[in-house]
Amino acid sequence: MSPESLTIVSRQDPANLVIVVMDNSEFATTGGQPSLATEIDLAATAEVCGLAGYDAASLDELHDAYEAAMEHPGPALVNCKVETTELEEYPDPDYAHSYRNQFRTALLEETSE
Repeated sequence: MSPESLTIVSRQDPANLVIVVMDNSEFATTGGQPSLATEIDLAATAEVCGLAGYDAASLDELHDAYEAAMEHPGPALVNCKVETTELEEYPDPDYAHSYRNQFRTALLEETSE
């Protein structure tokens, strides 16, 4: 999810949406590059975009933040910090292209029937 998505959620203003981010501060599936979460506060970013923002650093805090977010009358984001873990093997960098191609093929097959 990109930060711009939060502005779209805010504009739509769904009363029953809680976004829960399990934040390990990296893009693990593409090689472990640091994410923007190492430089910005995601809950504060959500608030600037018009959502309620909550932080959690433990299971108890996650529970409390989620409950508070559910009681909020508009959309909310709960940012839960989790540990970064080392992957034994990173996915093939071309996996996204493979999924894209599978999706396109499936669409073309459906539209040609």
